[in-house]
Amino acid sequence: NHPAGENSQDRLAAIGQAGRIEAPLGRRHPGGPVGEPVIVKGLVDIINRETERVFIVGVQLKGHDAWRIDESLDELEELVGTAGGEVTGRGTQRLDRVNAATFIGPGKAREFADQCSEEGVDTVVFDEELTPAQGRNLEKVFECKILDRTALILDIFYQRARTREGTLQVELD
Repeated sequence: NHPAGENSQDRLAAIGQAGRIEAPLGRRHPGGPVGEPVIVKGLVDIINRETERVFIVGVQLKGHDAWRIDESLDELEELVGTAGGEVTGRGTQRLDRVNAATFIGPGKAREFADQCSEEGVDTVVFDEELTPAQGRNLEKVFECKILDRTALILDIFYQRARTREGTLQVELD
């Protein structure tokens, strides 16, 4: 159901570049201005098919067992692989409660950011859902793309969408 002569590469180019997908105007990311396009960050550059180097981060909150965070990060690593990324490292932090500005503590964020810089990491994926403000703050600290588990799962669905309708459904959700 695409115009004659339009191939899949043209459609991908129209959707976005470098793994970023713009949803239609009028939709907005929570916390973003009304009327601005939604930017859905993807893990893999679907235009160039370059695999991204990924660092994953988990938090062990007070009262939660350590084995749960390890199990959850193992699952997150599988999701990264499914999305086409390569996990190069992982980090965890024990916290009483999450930091409102950066989710993890600012010192730990800087420590992980230095490690990511040394290892040439392209993307950091957090095991928990981040607020838009936390995502922006973390992008400033890490100086790379920041995703959470939800965005990663949406990216996997988007990559596997076979029809225009399926692609639009992922963009709108």
